[in-house]
Amino acid sequence: MNANSPIPVFVLVHNVIVQETHNKSSPANSIYDDNQPTNHEINRVRVQPVNKKELSSQIPTIQGYNYILFIDRINSINQDNYLPQIDDTVIFDGQKHTITQISAVYSLEKEPHHWEVLLT
Repeated sequence: MNANSPIPVFVLVHNVIVQETHNKSSPANSIYDDNQPTNHEINRVRVQPVNKKELSSQIPTIQGYNYILFIDRINSINQDNYLPQIDDTVIFDGQKHTITQISAVYSLEKEPHHWEVLLT
């Protein structure tokens, strides 16, 4: 596997739903805005638990677990091409997690190889 190879499909074993924090498709004061979050299903991703202490040496004690959501540019299936945003909610395995950070990871191409999304 070279640096430009996508994350292999056999590693991308999870599916998630991303709920937008605010429905951007209609104005906030619209009479049609029912305050229901817009859901975006993203398939073939990986959700990996990571200890907060491993993420930052500035956190003095272990404060539980976070997760990193890996979304591959090639092999993940994102029907509406929604790019998750900070403060969006990710539903995985029946639990809701908040997006606190998003990093685009590049290889040798101009477009991101994949995204790493930190969940709390």
